[in-house]
Amino acid sequence: MAVHWHSYTASTSRPSTCPPGTFIMQIQDLKSRSGGITATTPISELRFWCTDLKGNNRFVGRTSPNMPTNGSWAGFSGTYQGDPGACPAGYFVKSIQGFKAGSGGISAHTPISELRFQCETPDGQKAAIGKSNGGVPDEGSWAGFSGTILGSVAECPQGAFVTAIQGFKSGSGGVTEHTPISELRFPFQCQPGKHESNGE
Repeated sequence: MAVHWHSYTASTSRPSTCPPGTFIMQIQDLKSRSGGITATTPISELRFWCTDLKGNNRFVGRTSPNMPTNGSWAGFSGTYQGDPGACPAGYFVKSIQGFKAGSGGISAHTPISELRFQCETPDGQKAAIGKSNGGVPDEGSWAGFSGTILGSVAECPQGAFVTAIQGFKSGSGGVTEHTPISELRFPFQCQPGKHESNGE
């Protein structure tokens, strides 16, 4: 059953969620291969990897249940440049920022083209930036793109990390896996042994 938010349709009825005790440390974007793929090509679906605090790979999440858990996917191209953006060992995704192509006229309905995400250690060290494209700068603006539409980047509270990603696609009908993602919702959870919480 489709989940709707105003004039959006969620890519899945429920977010694909990491198992308890694991957190997202790597994100790959999948772009519909209808022509030449560039940094401005909209993201259609996402695949992400969850690990525990010891770095054991335990789960692969997907915004589409039809996406394979590894390798290529017919009709789509993976991360534009190089390997999927990953946090170093011992780091997990703390916040996600979407970049939308264009310097003006950007709205919540504008498709997301690239991602930048803050990686952090359980003790709060923010020493790494993950990206879906090697050309994305580590900080600040990116020429030809607009960052998150509403000011500051959404971030999990201290001691919590992203555990799921759900994409929202503009349109209330006719949405497919090739339809670009316009906005993201990402629940978070505290580290094991701390007070658990969830948010968006």
